[in-house]
Parts: sequence; C-alpha cells; structure tokens
Amino acid sequence: MTGLALTTDFETLEADLFNTAGPTPYARFYIISGSTCFVSTDAVSWDPNNDTSWTTYQVAVNATNFMLWPIDSGSLTFAQVIADPDQIGIVFTGSTPNITAPGYTGLGINGTTTTTIELDNFGTTAVPEPGILLLLAPGLFGAGLFRKRKIA
Repeated sequence: MTGLALTTDFETLEADLFNTAGPTPYARFYIISGSTCFVSTDAVSWDPNNDTSWTTYQVAVNATNFMLWPIDSGSLTFAQVIADPDQIGIVFTGSTPNITAPGYTGLGINGTTTTTIELDNFGTTAVPEPGILLLLAPGLFGAGLFRKRKIA
C-alpha cells in the first residue's frame, strides 16, 4: 500500500448528526491486520457534522497520518499492517480514539430516529512519488536530446 492514498466521497443528510457534548467527532480511515488497528490522526480525519453535501476525502497511507488504536494495543508495526491488511474502512470516533482513555464518553448520535450517512467511491488511489517525478523530467529531456542528435 506504499504510495497509495485511501479516498472516499462522504455526506450526511443531517447537520450536527453526532453529538458534540463529548469529544469532537471525527470520521477516520482505519486499517486492520490481525488484532492490530491503525486509524487516521486528527490532522487528516474530518468532522462528519460538516458534510451535508458530497465532499471527497483522501489520506496518504504513511505512518505520519495513522496512529495505533487503542493506543496501548497491537503487536504489529504500521509497515506490517499495511503490507497485509485484513480490513480497511471508516470509523466514527471522538477526538480521543482510545476507548480506554480517562474521561472518554463515546460518540453518540443526536436524537434522531433515522440517520443517513452516504459513502461513495471508497478505495485507494496512487500517490505520485516526488522523487520519481524529479527523475522523470531530466530523463525525458535527455531522451529528447539523444533522439534529436540521432536524427540530425
């Protein structure tokens, strides 16, 4: 999964769907292998209360954008989890996605009998590697010069 990003289009049909009395609500990408789970950090996750129209979210799959969840569990490293994932998806959590953290009250849905959360185009996309792009341009330029000399 190196060089990939998780991506989805997301919307909820109800504003302020998740209660904000407890922790700040977040929609997070997760990757699981065995009993080890990594979730996207606050910096790259989003507040699902703000999306009453379709919005695209994309998170590069790298160790900076993901954290172990719960924080004190799991025996695999991030590299091991992304090398052989069992599950990839989206989970809704609070700003403290460690369910054993002191003061964690969970993330509830506001008093509504029907809830609609929509996801579309969930999957992975390739993330261009900057190093490859830097090498590609001079290579193409050199190939063009070589061809020009050969023709002349």
